[in-house]
Amino acid sequence: MTDSPEVRIDLLGIRLHPMNAAEVADLIGSASRTGEPLWIANYNLHALYLHLKDSRFREAYRKAGVFLVDGWPILQLARIASRRKLGGDRRVGSSDWLDVLLESGERRTIVSIGASPESARFAAERVEANHPNVVWMGFDGYRLEPQSSMATGLTWQEAVRKADVVLVGRGMPTQEYWIAENIGNDEFAGKVVANVGGCIDYLSGAQDLAPRWTGRCGVEWLYRLARSPRRLAFRYLVEPVLLMVLVVNVLATGERHRVAGGEKEKS
Repeated sequence: MTDSPEVRIDLLGIRLHPMNAAEVADLIGSASRTGEPLWIANYNLHALYLHLKDSRFREAYRKAGVFLVDGWPILQLARIASRRKLGGDRRVGSSDWLDVLLESGERRTIVSIGASPESARFAAERVEANHPNVVWMGFDGYRLEPQSSMATGLTWQEAVRKADVVLVGRGMPTQEYWIAENIGNDEFAGKVVANVGGCIDYLSGAQDLAPRWTGRCGVEWLYRLARSPRRLAFRYLVEPVLLMVLVVNVLATGERHRVAGGEKEKS
């Protein structure tokens, strides 16, 4: 599935595939030719919190095949668990690898599902203007209606059948639940699917993308919090404390989750 060494953190019940943006783009190019669906997921602190707290989220993530490192704290966990000097480029967000994918010049069809109708349209227009090699079929994340010229007259299911890559940006955990419910359907055969959060809004310009150096330095969260304090205050200021409580509980009780699924076991 991927040549990237898998990093297992059994105590927390997660596995990671530390890859850089170019490696993710290469993986997408090869996986889309296998005939089997591949879900490229990711872990940041928010995903780790949901993994430890929400059995439905754990069950959904069982269907993913690759778990990218999307956050500085998760990169530190991967370094500790693997005992390897993983470079900062192994912390990769959706915008990082999508940029490489779009700039590759290869012909491919991408379906995006997410964002507001206006943002989905702007994202499609930008891709169509800057990357003529890409067929971009955009659907909003609310009614899942077509928002690009390439998707006019199609349902999202019909578009997915034509796609190489499907990007789902409906917010965590809604997007993960949606992917888990649909990835087994016939239209997803041979598709690469990725949960991409706010990536479509960044692509459209609806939201500002944090300078990439902030991610390398571990302060991207601070930039984003300053830009959207009301929307992100709980996630960045309160949720990490709740996550610490969950981790302490795991350490204190020995109760953990199997890497392969959502059932609890005693270590």
